[in-house]
Amino acid sequence: MSHHQAKLAVESRAYPLFRYDPDGGLTVGECLDLDGNPNPDRDWPVTKIQYVDKGREKEMELSTTFVDFAVTEARFRKHFRKIPRDSWNEDMVQVSEYLDLDEDDREDKVPFVWALDAKRELSRLLVAQPMIESAEERRAFWIMLRDLGGVQEPVADVDEVQIESRVRQEVVQKLASSLMGLVSGNQALDMGAMLDAVSSEPAQQPQLRAVESVAPAADGDYMAPWIDTEECTECDECIIINPQIFEYNADKKAIIKNPWIDTEECTECDECIIINPQIFEYNADKKAIIKNPNGGPYRDLVKAAEKCTAEVIHPGLPRDRSAKDIDKWIKRAEKFN
Repeated sequence: MSHHQAKLAVESRAYPLFRYDPDGGLTVGECLDLDGNPNPDRDWPVTKIQYVDKGREKEMELSTTFVDFAVTEARFRKHFRKIPRDSWNEDMVQVSEYLDLDEDDREDKVPFVWALDAKRELSRLLVAQPMIESAEERRAFWIMLRDLGGVQEPVADVDEVQIESRVRQEVVQKLASSLMGLVSGNQALDMGAMLDAVSSEPAQQPQLRAVESVAPAADGDYMAPWIDTEECTECDECIIINPQIFEYNADKKAIIKNPWIDTEECTECDECIIINPQIFEYNADKKAIIKNPNGGPYRDLVKAAEKCTAEVIHPGLPRDRSAKDIDKWIKRAEKFN
């Protein structure tokens, strides 16, 4: 369990990772590197847990606080007490939510943390005040560290952006499904016309009108849009139509900027979800999709591509080229695009 506990200690901000390079620059932000911490732009990382409720498999999204780490350590056991199910009430608040309340709002509220028993059923554990104080201390230290390292708060965590990303992902998937029945080998396609066929509101969708080469696929295989980059003739047509989607690489060959996933080839390894559940999530078939490409730093897309056991994640290119070490991450992403 040592590897698991060490990983959980990092995820819960109990022991955040940072590297200080005195030759990195003139400011602390340039010298401090927080790479390796999940969801560095958030107070607590978010993860999903699977549990059993009345014999049925279910899933729940939770913030991983210091208390969630402490409850797995025997040395902290005296700070928790199981709450009988018949005593559950509306005054009980999950620790992550309780920590966000001010002193007045905490009055009459009881903090608890979820736990799984041997049958993988949920139980609530009452949390003692020393654990709350420890979590506040770890969060305060992480906020200070994050500020020193120049990590910004998430700027795209709004419903409109998430909806736009989800719609874009669905349109691409519908487009790929339509292509399967129409394409055999390499053909020139009018992608804009195809979008009109698969979307009820084409005017609101990204314009994908361009000539791409589509690889043949066996029945049932999923095909996402891609480009034979090395065969690009530098005609500029795709760039002119939509430079937000297409871009030339260093060799002036066209590539797709937006990240995408070969969803049907996903092996459910959980690696991308663990790295950043704000960017990635599973669909109804438990296949990975991109929920919000702006849900975290570009490096999380690249690390997910590197960790993916099925090699189905394509990071695309970052919209913000001002991030620290961005050229390094773009270079690492090349083999997956």
